[in-house]
Amino acid sequence: MNENLCKSTLLDGHSRVLVAISGGSDSTALLHLLLNANIANLHAATVDHGLRHGSADEALYVAEHCAKFRVDHAILNWSPNGRSSDAARIGRYELLADYAKSISATAIVLGHTQDDQAETILMRTKRMGALSGTRGLSGMSWITSYGELKLLRPLLSSRREELRAFLTRLGHNWMDDPSNINVKSERVRIRNLLTDGVNLPSGPAMARLAELSSRGRGWLSDRAAELIESRAFLDASGNIVLKNCSDRPSAVLSEVFSTLIQVCGGQPYRKPPHKLSEIVAACVDAKPLRKSIGNSLVKVRKGSVTFSKESRSKESCHPGQTSDPKLNCGSSHSILRLENFRPSEDDSQYSAVKQLLASSPCST
Repeated sequence: MNENLCKSTLLDGHSRVLVAISGGSDSTALLHLLLNANIANLHAATVDHGLRHGSADEALYVAEHCAKFRVDHAILNWSPNGRSSDAARIGRYELLADYAKSISATAIVLGHTQDDQAETILMRTKRMGALSGTRGLSGMSWITSYGELKLLRPLLSSRREELRAFLTRLGHNWMDDPSNINVKSERVRIRNLLTDGVNLPSGPAMARLAELSSRGRGWLSDRAAELIESRAFLDASGNIVLKNCSDRPSAVLSEVFSTLIQVCGGQPYRKPPHKLSEIVAACVDAKPLRKSIGNSLVKVRKGSVTFSKESRSKESCHPGQTSDPKLNCGSSHSILRLENFRPSEDDSQYSAVKQLLASSPCST
């Protein structure tokens, strides 16, 4: 087992794991690295998105390959409700998660590599430029939570060319997905840029940037968790109130505000720091502000910041409370987006929010 290619220690504590394998070089190499590491209770699954001619045959090829090595394998068929890459990604993870639970697996192992990490960071920086913060520049995490499951990426330090050399030494083949050369895909265009290497950092340099940014992200999340735990509460209407926080660093305030806005508004993504600068400035300067953002209403007053769901809810907030359409209910807040695809760096903040929403409302 070559530890330089696979960080198999990520699997410690998981008695049964599911490997997501497409038949490409990265996931095929991952399968064999885990077999070489004698990982017990190893299962595999291939998602057939049904978006390309021949995808079903490719999935059968992977099934036959796994059978040769006595690895239980399942083909999971996706019924597309949209043909966007984002819809396919979400559908893929839902299928994998459901299957993992059905076999009592506690982790899904993914074949994302250092090359994938570099592509992810470059895509984010091209979208955001100088506005990319530690969250965007940290790229993919080694460990991500998806509900109660863990998504593990033990190949984030490995280059694709190393993995292909490993497979070649073992005499194993892999399949090249034709969509990986389709320049209509943003990732493919970014991959071509990185391959050309014109005025761009190397893959290892960008992976190092991701590592440093991830540490910064974890520190920021821990400070945000401390602020939520010590100064946030639910008011009688179920709104989230943050008291006496103007003395905290602007970066920490931005992190907390983005989290609470996402929870109140049920948004799929956080608002980036530059979208929150007006709210942060009002909080620090103790200037009144009322702002709609991310399907949430944020009200800054002297000494407090209140976060409400912008749409009205007619449901009762807590048992015994009279239903009132003018009230925003704490029960309408959503932590689903914090639960799914949550990097391990965000765990402390997630726990703080979960504890907050489980608390009883307070009168002020």
